[in-house]
Amino acid sequence: MRMLRSGPGLDRAPEAALPRFRPRPSASAGAFVGALVRNACRTLILAGVLVACVRLFVVHFHDPAGHSPALAEGPAWLIPVVAVAVALLALLVAVTPIVGPIFGVLDAALRVRAGLNGLAWGVIVMLAVQFTGDAFNAIPGGHEVVGLVLGSAMAVVTSHTHRRSVANDTYRTFNLMAMLLASGSLASMSLTPTGHWWAHNFSTLGTSDDVAAMCFNGAVVLSGGGIALMSGALTRALTASRFAVRRQGLVGMRVLISLIGVSLMGVGLVPIDGATGLHDSFASTAGASFGALVVGARWFARRMPRTLVVVSDVFLVFLATAWVAYALLSLVNLTLFEIVAFTLVFVWLITLVVTTHRGAEQAALAAAERGAVPAGSRVPAPPFTLATVRAFALSARDRGISTVMARSPRVEVEPPGLNLVSLGRT
Repeated sequence: MRMLRSGPGLDRAPEAALPRFRPRPSASAGAFVGALVRNACRTLILAGVLVACVRLFVVHFHDPAGHSPALAEGPAWLIPVVAVAVALLALLVAVTPIVGPIFGVLDAALRVRAGLNGLAWGVIVMLAVQFTGDAFNAIPGGHEVVGLVLGSAMAVVTSHTHRRSVANDTYRTFNLMAMLLASGSLASMSLTPTGHWWAHNFSTLGTSDDVAAMCFNGAVVLSGGGIALMSGALTRALTASRFAVRRQGLVGMRVLISLIGVSLMGVGLVPIDGATGLHDSFASTAGASFGALVVGARWFARRMPRTLVVVSDVFLVFLATAWVAYALLSLVNLTLFEIVAFTLVFVWLITLVVTTHRGAEQAALAAAERGAVPAGSRVPAPPFTLATVRAFALSARDRGISTVMARSPRVEVEPPGLNLVSLGRT
């Protein structure tokens, strides 16, 4: 934005009283790499869901005996519903990241993106239940009811979370990492020739030495690598003084998160039908590292967010209960226990990001308004709408400034992990 001095009272206004708006900076290399990673994840996620949908069509219409009878005999209404859902998922990938900034309706675009994120998670869960239909025969209503309930609940929860946290680059990237693992597993479920794999363990999906195994093992390796590389970003917000993080606690959290990621990579690189002992060691290391994270949540920082502490306590009890039900009482099989553990790991890490960044945006904006922002820092900017442009123009006129070109005031900064300026681009 270029400003020209004008107005009779300008010489009486001190220089410090002028608005401290700066032009929008060019994207950093880190932001560019993050955008590339997220776009790559979106592409792979879409590919995984499309593979599952194509397989659903093929089995339903052409090969009813070649897969689960529950899948072949599924309700006919599921086919068009899935087709519409996939079309909307494609819309998520291709359209919503650019619509908001172009038309100045960022709030509406964020609501759409949050809804589509929830829809994507709901579709993945419903399809996963559909491809493992025989596992739910003992439940009243069968896999149709289970898929509807779990898919709807997942859609509502993830949509709400996405709406609150979509401004955070770390959350968005990690959300896509988790969805990548889910969609890769889904594609493997739809293609695997291992039959009732859920009667053995989750890792059975990676033992068929074909495309199905490649989908599963590749998704586990990529998501594990993402967790390991993001250990610093996931915990960066804890460095804020309001959390009073212990130095050893911060290092410990990052080491444990990295161990989880590296261990998941090992699980994908060493299938269970190969070096079984090594595979189990990787899985056990991931579980132990997550257990240490949950148990140490109160110690890592003196003022850890209360929500995260409560979630950690609940997850610890839930994980211990699931282990007792599997190992001691034989009420659930290993597959269900592994799925529960995987889910808890990703939900806990997302909770860590969401709770530690809560309120950081407002604090940064308040500091900017007080003039307490250090030089070179970056602050989240208001959305580019006609209202913000008009307000800025009126403010400039009152201060004796004539704007040659009116644009939304793009100030620089954000608390660690936030990138509101890039909302419309990625």
